[in-house]
Amino acid sequence: MTGQGSNNAAHCAARYLRAITERGEAPFDEAWMRSAHASFWDHARHTVDFTNTMLAQPLPDHIQQVMTAAASRPEVAHRFANGYANPADLCDWLLGPAATAAYLASTADGTP
Repeated sequence: MTGQGSNNAAHCAARYLRAITERGEAPFDEAWMRSAHASFWDHARHTVDFTNTMLAQPLPDHIQQVMTAAASRPEVAHRFANGYANPADLCDWLLGPAATAAYLASTADGTP
């Protein structure tokens, strides 16, 4: 739905490669595996939240308001589109009705 699977796979591979090379000669034990996964999940959890929100049926009202606003407000469209590259930003304003309303009220048009 959000095309984040490929992004997550690339981020995962990069983080795991870094964790492997930084490990050196130390064993790849359970603690290391959990730590490596935690590093990846710190990034991936945002894309999971974004994807789950966009899969909701019907699409939540606050998401519909963002889509409507983005059609006429470049600032909203730009921030929404850049969320695909930086899903952590979406958690700050898109994934909850109150945060979305506050963000939309702060933009040029000033209405949700």
